[in-house]
Amino acid sequence: MAFHTDNGTFMRANDLGHIAQGLLGFGPFYGGTQTDAYRKQLNEFIRTSGIFDGVIDFEAAVLDPATGAMMEVFTPNSDGGPGDWLHPNRIGLQAMGAAIDLSLLNLDK
Repeated sequence: MAFHTDNGTFMRANDLGHIAQGLLGFGPFYGGTQTDAYRKQLNEFIRTSGIFDGVIDFEAAVLDPATGAMMEVFTPNSDGGPGDWLHPNRIGLQAMGAAIDLSLLNLDK
């Protein structure tokens, strides 16, 4: 998180726009509970720190709030491809794209 804070400070000092996004869950084959706890901590920091000009919350776009995991419809194998269980399938990628607030890309100051 120190990197993000330092980077955000640099970007603002140089009048540069700074948009961040968090990390998606790692799926059943990557990391463990501690890795997932770090990921969640980083995502919360990105969402709430206020150091970014905008935040794109890809996790919220694909997360099933009831389970805390990726929505079943977005998981690999649900659209015919084996996937890597790290990245969502094509439908999930479309949901992530739809989650982008395009007004963030116009960072005129």
